[in-house]
Amino acid sequence: MPNVQIRGSQIQGETIDPGNINLSGSFDFRAASGIQFTTKAEADKSTFPATTAFVHTIVTGSLVDGFQGGDGISINTGTSPDTISADLATNGGLEFSSNKIAIALDGGTLSLGAGGLSVGSISNAQIANDAAIAKSKLGALAITNSDVDNSAAIAVSKLAASTISGKALGTNLDNLQDGNGIADFTYNGSSGVSIALDLNGSTLNLSADGIKISDGGVGTTQIADDAINAAKIADDAV
Repeated sequence: MPNVQIRGSQIQGETIDPGNINLSGSFDFRAASGIQFTTKAEADKSTFPATTAFVHTIVTGSLVDGFQGGDGISINTGTSPDTISADLATNGGLEFSSNKIAIALDGGTLSLGAGGLSVGSISNAQIANDAAIAKSKLGALAITNSDVDNSAAIAVSKLAASTISGKALGTNLDNLQDGNGIADFTYNGSSGVSIALDLNGSTLNLSADGIKISDGGVGTTQIADDAINAAKIADDAV
């Protein structure tokens, strides 16, 4: 049987039923200038081709929006895929350890263990000069003489026994003055003085060895009447 060609202009519209089309065959539409299909609306949800509007909606809705870094987040778009990392502040107290965020500890004042962060060992250098530390927090409270610096200026009011001879330490004593037979002097404890005998006349002699009657210093005026008995007079003295 010879082949019969039926051109498009010879076919009336909607004259070929779907049952007369061999859908299992191969069709070459490359030479066609345009092929249009009647599509179903997207709400149909059938196996028929959807509208291009529906396809565009589904495709654009499936695209993931680009990421941007927020607080503490850094995104490197120069890698493929993008690299998201934690943005640590300089000297912020955090660091990476074995690819994990960890607390950066400096010295031994803080300790990090399985239970968390705790106070470690505090030395004298970590305590501020104006720190108000309760007395109950101190260890050895007794201060010995060796604990006091030679240049320490301890106020008199801090001493338990702060007087001497009834006078507060640092206060001069009442003046000690000479009496009869003592050379003139005044002593109040502020400085040292020397005490000397006040000799009247030549009957006494004062030397480095002490005081004595001067040789030949006793005259008749120094001897009372009837003061010398006969036994005290040498035989040839009179």
